[in-house]
Amino acid sequence: MEKSYKDLKVSIISFTKYGAALSLELRNILVEHGCNITVYTAKSSIQYKDIKNINCTLREWTGLHFKTDDIIIFTGACGIAVRSIAPFIKDKRSDPAVIVIDDMGINVIPLLSGHIGGANKWARLIALKLNANPVITTSSDIHNKIAIDLLAENNNLYIGNMEAARKIQAAVIEGLPVAVFCNAGIKGNIPDNFYIKKIPVNNNNIIKNIYNNINCGNTSYNNINSNNNCNNTNHSNTSYRSNNFNNTNYNVNGYNNYSCYNYNIVISPFNSFKNSGVFNDERSITLHLIPKVITVGVGCRRSKTYSEINSFASKVLEAADISLHAVSEIATIDIKKDEAGILEFADRNKWPVLFYNATQLESVTEDISFSGFVKEVTGTGNVCERAALFPQGEKKLVLEKQAGNGITVAAAIKKWSVDFG
Repeated sequence: MEKSYKDLKVSIISFTKYGAALSLELRNILVEHGCNITVYTAKSSIQYKDIKNINCTLREWTGLHFKTDDIIIFTGACGIAVRSIAPFIKDKRSDPAVIVIDDMGINVIPLLSGHIGGANKWARLIALKLNANPVITTSSDIHNKIAIDLLAENNNLYIGNMEAARKIQAAVIEGLPVAVFCNAGIKGNIPDNFYIKKIPVNNNNIIKNIYNNINCGNTSYNNINSNNNCNNTNHSNTSYRSNNFNNTNYNVNGYNNYSCYNYNIVISPFNSFKNSGVFNDERSITLHLIPKVITVGVGCRRSKTYSEINSFASKVLEAADISLHAVSEIATIDIKKDEAGILEFADRNKWPVLFYNATQLESVTEDISFSGFVKEVTGTGNVCERAALFPQGEKKLVLEKQAGNGITVAAAIKKWSVDFG
């Protein structure tokens, strides 16, 4: 999801006195939008109160700011910028936006991360303020077609395969048909060559007992629900999980010729579609866009390590066909605020951790498992399921409590939809 403007870190660098003056003008433009801006120059003879000399090589400066900034603006020649950023370009999902403006402020060129990083958007805004020419070169923009990476960015979808995204983007620009399979509602201006198919919800009970009789490493993990009445609860109306890809009727708006399914987009937090022969056909390209809509509830005994928690949780989620990229946060009880293993598990995956007290967790009234021992220790009879579901009514359980080696894991899905704008 796009950052708010006040969270955007912007660095502007110049190489001439004209570029330095322009940099200060750019700073004033971006300050109006609440960005956090620092102005630099690579020319030691330029001495402005509000401009910092870099005191290192341009390559060193670029490498540092490539890691820390959201937007880098070069006021100078494109060649300088290209040579500076080339060693550090890795992935459009993480690279910063890079914009080049000639030092007379005539042309504004989004050079890198035009969509996900927002370089195109900012180039247009800056050009408007400078009365300059925005030089937009991305095909989707100049052909007025939907940009797959921008669709993903605007809907907080993780792009599962950049090469597949590139090929499908080319198909979109050429006007070829694209099938879109989705677990949730779709709204907005859907392109004429996009054919929508909502993946039917699996009518089976929510995922349970997935670790019964499965041996992971040297530890056998058994579902804690096997010893209580939760397994007899009818959850057939609460499951969001869908793994019926092989049985799905793929006739979409008359688009029923199998050979036409050369380009597919699957929008789902689940990986189960990968088992379908339809999407494994070598003649087709399938892009998985993964919504970050899963809350993972975690509980554990004291002093469980990151390795233990990561190993168990990853295997549980994988067995449930839940993509790790679909996880938006970890949730647990507040007495675990200092639990190093949980904190490291979240930190390494760049997930926030939500902490709730026992009273909050007890407010969840859905039919879930209960442990008297856990109630005595924590004040609530279940940590992971209640934490995953809190607050009441906003989520549905897709993975019941799984327990093993002193660790418990559950998962819930938020209500979500996809907006084509």
